[in-house]
Amino acid sequence: MHQLMYESDTQCLDVLRMRQRVFLKLLDTLKKYGLKDSHRVRPEVALGMSLKILGHNPSQRNIAAEFQVAQWTVSSKFNDVVNALCGLHSDIVSWKRGGFDDTPERIMRDKRYYPYFQDCIGAIDGTHVRVRVGGNKKITYWNHHNYTSMNILAVCDFNMKFIYTRIGVPGRAHDSKILTHCARHDEYFPFPRSEKYFLVDSGYPNRRGFLAPYRGEAYHPNHFAGRKPTTLRETFNKRHSSLRSVIERTFGVWKGKWSVLEGRIRYDVEMQEKIVAATMALHNFIRDSNIEDIDFNAAEETESYDADPIGNTSPSHDDHGVDRIYDPTADEYMSTVREGIAREIWDDR
Repeated sequence: MHQLMYESDTQCLDVLRMRQRVFLKLLDTLKKYGLKDSHRVRPEVALGMSLKILGHNPSQRNIAAEFQVAQWTVSSKFNDVVNALCGLHSDIVSWKRGGFDDTPERIMRDKRYYPYFQDCIGAIDGTHVRVRVGGNKKITYWNHHNYTSMNILAVCDFNMKFIYTRIGVPGRAHDSKILTHCARHDEYFPFPRSEKYFLVDSGYPNRRGFLAPYRGEAYHPNHFAGRKPTTLRETFNKRHSSLRSVIERTFGVWKGKWSVLEGRIRYDVEMQEKIVAATMALHNFIRDSNIEDIDFNAAEETESYDADPIGNTSPSHDDHGVDRIYDPTADEYMSTVREGIAREIWDDR
């Protein structure tokens, strides 16, 4: 741990998934969230073991052998660190009311998006994380990709930070229904004010506060391979897709950095929920540090990230079974907004 913390910054990034300065800052921060010293394992060792588990998904037995401690010690300290990170999640994965009044810098500085999307404040999407369940629960958690998962709703800003998450919903649930529930019943949901809105994909209805693309038209980057958009709706969809890719790139950094989310399932549902919250807190903490990170850098350079490279559309993107009740007049309002943006882009092309 001394070598990782004070000697090789490159090795620290590879093993612990963050640079030395970020690790030391995180160590001090987690002490405020209950991470304590003990006569067996110091906090920096507990954090180091836990980050290696989250970042590389080894078995706790292998970690015990590597750090020369008992396996039950690894399990106990991993629980302590994850619980501290969950406490951090409550504070760091959040948004401030009134904090989205200004147009995001990314939109302001790009003529493809400004002034057309000047009222856009972020993007929303769902993603699946594998879980291990048995018995009757398996049916509820079985998703349309044919494995058991939880479906996580996330909202991100244009700095690739999570500002809201809904964790633990069984994988069978439709993306649209999860958003409907959160928007209507969760007081912490960042519901856009006045004319502001989030970008969503075609799996969600085009409602006030949530701008969706035109359905039945080319949308993903691979749909435009070797050609330019030829209609007003295609032109809008291509710009929408490019701007909305921020949520896909955010998911890409998050899952790419923390292999425990995509690898062999070693924990039960309750612990997996905590792990999701913990790694999202780590994601935001690293981004907030403003210290160069190769994973975020790579995602920023990937301008045309294609979340759906083969053009498949999941069953949750169909009209069947979608709950559309937010506001009876909202669809008409947002359709007018979308048409206005599309017309401006088309006229200025």
